[in-house]
Amino acid sequence: MPFAANLQATSLPRREFMENTMKIWKQLELPPLKIKAPWYGYELGYWSDRNREEAELALQGKHFEIGERAKKKRKKLD
Repeated sequence: MPFAANLQATSLPRREFMENTMKIWKQLELPPLKIKAPWYGYELGYWSDRNREEAELALQGKHFEIGERAKKKRKKLD
């Protein structure tokens, strides 16, 4: 069995994004998908609340807000 076949679906988009993608796929009348479980990614519990908040901001296109947060956390190096 190839190495990749043993990997979990940690890098796949979360379920809601994959479901939306499947709807678009069907609307475009593309060939049927052969889905194998797991077909969406899931959180492993390593993200902090801040990581989750910033990921949601990124999804909303608020990249500059994330940058401003990072700017406030800067520390001057001597």
